[in-house]
Amino acid sequence: MKKSFLDLRKIRELSWLKKYDEAEKLLQELITQHPDDEYVCGALFDVYLKKGAYDKAQKVLDKILQKDPQNFFFLSRKGDLLVAMKKNKEALKIFNNLYFTKKDPHVGWRLANEYYRLKQYDKANYFFDQTIIKLYDNPKLNYLGFLIKKALKQNDKALDLIDYAINHSNQPQQYISKKKQFQTELKDISAQQWEKSIKYSTSKNEPFVLKELAEKFLKENKFDKAEKYYKEILKQENNLFHKSRLGYVYYKWKKYDLALTIFLEMPLKNFLIPSFITMVIKSARETNQEQKVVEHFLDLLERNPDAKQLWGAIKRLSKS
Repeated sequence: MKKSFLDLRKIRELSWLKKYDEAEKLLQELITQHPDDEYVCGALFDVYLKKGAYDKAQKVLDKILQKDPQNFFFLSRKGDLLVAMKKNKEALKIFNNLYFTKKDPHVGWRLANEYYRLKQYDKANYFFDQTIIKLYDNPKLNYLGFLIKKALKQNDKALDLIDYAINHSNQPQQYISKKKQFQTELKDISAQQWEKSIKYSTSKNEPFVLKELAEKFLKENKFDKAEKYYKEILKQENNLFHKSRLGYVYYKWKKYDLALTIFLEMPLKNFLIPSFITMVIKSARETNQEQKVVEHFLDLLERNPDAKQLWGAIKRLSKS
């Protein structure tokens, strides 16, 4: 076996572990030994793409396509790069040209995915239907089909596809939780009924399921239950989004002191959203903590002088 293939196996392991810098270093050494090896170049491109080094990824592509402008594989990877750079129209042009030149199912998959993300569901559905015939045993593609059929209200087909994804995946749990959510949407059952129905489910403690339960209880104004489930999520995934949603639960529950404590832990970008500012101001007024919040805003402005929107909030609080 060629040494480059043995090295690439190691690089794939590093990439899977997200050790991109280490993988890049090995690839740079490897490419000096095999400068024209497409597998090595492709691996280097992939590492750059995953770590967000788009300029470097572009240079790898330019070098290869300069030698071989019609290289199908690297033209498709150019489309992937354009997607990552949010140049969707350019990416779609490349994918469409490639697909209608050579109806490669992997390009069809890319087209189905891109049109779904752009909410052009009819086009997404067309390319999915063309592609699934050739890649019918791929659970990820079946899941994409589930999303597309669901968006088109083709519910029976959507359920068939998510079932296939569950039955053919090595890690079916992620798809099981999505199916349960979809079934809940279809049945429109209450949060309490849903909570009861998943009592013995293996997915009942998954963050996604807990979030859906929390939001459903919040919508029904059952704030104690919403609080319970968001706290459960935060034990597993202590991230700012879930924390902000717990703050919102307290705000709707009129527990303004708890809401404000959480709100003031949020990053600057939250304070640039008018609806968030309104909640902060009301919580401050309800708990007589206007001065504390003004000081917090002044501290944010000292570190972020461009956040001039905060001056309006300070004036509103100062009038109190």
